[in-house]
Amino acid sequence: VCVHAEKRAKQLADNCLFNHEGNRGSGYGENLGTGSQYGCAESMQMWLDEKQIYCDENLNGFDMRTGHYTQCVWKNSRTICCAQAQYKQTCQLPCRGCKYVTVCSYYRPGNYQGQYTENVTPNC
Repeated sequence: VCVHAEKRAKQLADNCLFNHEGNRGSGYGENLGTGSQYGCAESMQMWLDEKQIYCDENLNGFDMRTGHYTQCVWKNSRTICCAQAQYKQTCQLPCRGCKYVTVCSYYRPGNYQGQYTENVTPNC
């Protein structure tokens, strides 16, 4: 899992990209973050903070605003590893001052429709 996260972070940084791998058969779930100063721990905390929205709106399925959170806590995801890489100074990214990309890879992937009730059980 760590090798995958490291390769993905390097691939994104080296190619000036910020896009999810999607369902390309890697077998991993993925959360991405970018910024000028946030490391892996800060990115993870921001994703976990999405719990408030999940609880406040009594969600029970995928939502763009809480997808990071649900992947983080997905019960069937047993292993997680995060890596970070620095973008080249020449990268033209949509966010201002983006210097780093953070990739967290999850095995097994989560966020499957119809499986939220058994895999996401927040104490709201």
